[in-house]
Amino acid sequence: SPLVDQGFVSPQESQDVQNKKLSKKGNGKTKFEYEFCKSKFNYRTSLTAHKKINTGEKPFECEICKKKFSEKSNLHVHKIINTEGKPFECKLCDAKYMYRSSLRAHKMTHTGEKPFECSFCKTKFSDKSALTTHIRTHTG
Repeated sequence: SPLVDQGFVSPQESQDVQNKKLSKKGNGKTKFEYEFCKSKFNYRTSLTAHKKINTGEKPFECEICKKKFSEKSNLHVHKIINTEGKPFECKLCDAKYMYRSSLRAHKMTHTGEKPFECSFCKTKFSDKSALTTHIRTHTG
């Protein structure tokens, strides 16, 4: 390194700095691996986000409706959506949605429709995220 060559830092100090950089970001060769499922990521933040998905951790809560999110950015989007209005209203209850597809998914709670089926045990769900959470009970 130029800093070592010029005598500003020792070879060990240079290596320590390089190791700290690698611990924050992969270098193309070094990847962050999640020991649970062996998924690999270039960035520590990507690994952290993935772990939250696997554990179901949702530390960010909307103070208005109490809905929880795994990422702060998702909570932020949720707040924007809630303050800018929801044009799609359920005619059977007070629920309102920003997207027509969200209203369609909500309507299944009234009709009892459950189109998402677990491939392991055939249990059915009305919403895909519930199925995803359920599948973790089979896969660990």
